[in-house]
Amino acid sequence: MTIAVRLLTVGLGLLLCGCSITDSIFPDPEPERADFQDTVAQIRNIFPNLKLPGNPEISDVHRNRSASLGDWALCLRNDIADKRQYYTMFFRNKKITDYRLSVLSDGCEAEAFAPLPQH
Repeated sequence: MTIAVRLLTVGLGLLLCGCSITDSIFPDPEPERADFQDTVAQIRNIFPNLKLPGNPEISDVHRNRSASLGDWALCLRNDIADKRQYYTMFFRNKKITDYRLSVLSDGCEAEAFAPLPQH
């Protein structure tokens, strides 16, 4: 292997490491209460796609307990107890950017929930 190829390989490796270090040095900011109406509007758009019976209920925004998809999360569920399902909404740059059916490590079943505000 030539020196140029080795240097290129090392340089690419350092570049990739730098991307992951940036996320840990500069964590995503917590969504602010001022942005809450935008969050409610996003959830109103997402909830029908989940095809859950009943009405949406949400938890407070909290630090993501899983090591994926965003630093902040909130839990969403439907209000029909015998058909209840939990979803986790993940935030990046104060907006919901991804969501999934909740997994045990998300801790949604232990969260306190309130109905999604009407406005």
